[in-house]
Amino acid sequence: MPRIVSPECPVLPESIFFRSDALRLHSLRWRGNDGPDVVVVPGITTPAASAGSFAWRLAGLPGVGDVYVLDTRGRGLSEKSPFGTHSSVDYAQDVLALVEHSDLSDPILIGHSMGARVAAQATVQFPGVAQALVAIDPPMSGPGRPPYPIPLDRMVDGVMAARRGEGRVAAATANPRWGAEQVAERGDWLGACDEVALVEAFAHFHLESFEPVWRNITVPTLLLFGDDSPVVSSETAASLRALHPGASVVSVSKSGHMVPMDNPEETVTRIEEFLSALA
Repeated sequence: MPRIVSPECPVLPESIFFRSDALRLHSLRWRGNDGPDVVVVPGITTPAASAGSFAWRLAGLPGVGDVYVLDTRGRGLSEKSPFGTHSSVDYAQDVLALVEHSDLSDPILIGHSMGARVAAQATVQFPGVAQALVAIDPPMSGPGRPPYPIPLDRMVDGVMAARRGEGRVAAATANPRWGAEQVAERGDWLGACDEVALVEAFAHFHLESFEPVWRNITVPTLLLFGDDSPVVSSETAASLRALHPGASVVSVSKSGHMVPMDNPEETVTRIEEFLSALA
């Protein structure tokens, strides 16, 4: 098994195993400080350990409690789930299971990419599950909309490269903005993504409409998007602001779609500003 987190991480996380229906799922937990606990839902090809460079910086904020990063079903140390069980509704159920297992009260939900759609779905599907939402570069594809701009075969090729022991090379090539920490945590864990989970979750990017979920969010919301993202443009961000006028909308500089890994420092700063305004 690869290292859980990179040597850059100043504090080692704990592993938590819990059940969501029949599945045994896993989360990493970074101990934080005084403040609300945070649940992070990563993207389609991001096991929890691959979000470590973002999570430990987030847990270091003085106004943040413990940070839980979910291994979504079929990733990392979580069990695989059969075909037909990878919709946003299914993943949102896993978020609720983690919140209930860990006895979290009014946590903050933070989701990136697929995880942003899942976190948004959870706040709508389970009112009261969270006190606030941070959605980072959510896929905007869906019925009647342009397709998701990152092709599925590129994701699967990256997983296969990681399983051949070439994960770090693939991660560095695909993400030139990344430093050694991000390359290591991505390259070492990308192979722990189940192909069924990737294929079906990708299909749901195009089967599900995000806008109806977004407009029905009632908790305080921050939308972050990369200033060079192929997924959420400034025009798309403006349309999301119009659908949810109460949301704060902020771009993160020097970032493509992989915002928390492209620029973890600024991402954490923007989240800190949002949380400070809630206090």
